[in-house]
Amino acid sequence: MPTASLNRWSGIFLGLGSVLLVVTGIIPFFISLKINISEVTMQHINLQSAAFVMYYVLCFVAFSFILIGLPAFYLRQSAQVGKMGLIGLMLYVFGVLLNIAVTASFTSVLPMVDEEVPHLIDQIIDSNFFIYPFGSFFLCIIGAILFGIAVIRATIFPAYVGVLFAIAPIFHTAEMFVTNDTAFAVLDLLAAVSLGVALTTVGSNLISDRHRIHTGASIDN
Repeated sequence: MPTASLNRWSGIFLGLGSVLLVVTGIIPFFISLKINISEVTMQHINLQSAAFVMYYVLCFVAFSFILIGLPAFYLRQSAQVGKMGLIGLMLYVFGVLLNIAVTASFTSVLPMVDEEVPHLIDQIIDSNFFIYPFGSFFLCIIGAILFGIAVIRATIFPAYVGVLFAIAPIFHTAEMFVTNDTAFAVLDLLAAVSLGVALTTVGSNLISDRHRIHTGASIDN
């Protein structure tokens, strides 16, 4: 596939993923989606409710589209971002994949365990299982910060792209430490909008096959 076509399709996937991500950021304002560990233990939360599953399915689709488009984001500036950019992107992608796996376990595996052998839920909660969500957030934060700094230093895309990419997972991680549904919804929206704006900018540049240099002027490839 020609580079121009690859960039164009990658830009489309980044744009679609960003739109879906912003949609998921709006949903928590209308439906409580915060997972409380004690509620999971006491079996007071329905992890297979239609709203809960819909939200995480949309998140899965959004991040799947984003992961498809990220390689072109990197390749457009690979020479400029260097090893730090590559390491940062790899950590971020691995963190996202780990987060998807953890989310899948919440929406599919745990409800089945709760229905068939509910006594195992307590053992799962008390085990090291919940290290994995923290691990995924940690990888995403470190990876996004490294890649964001590399993007800013590369000056291929506007500096705010790197800044927004770096701070998005910080908002997402902060959701784990709030108890109020409104605060959770606000942080979720901030994370979605931050990443969405950054990747929409990248996507539009890839689609039009244009990028920016340090002067801020757009030039053709």
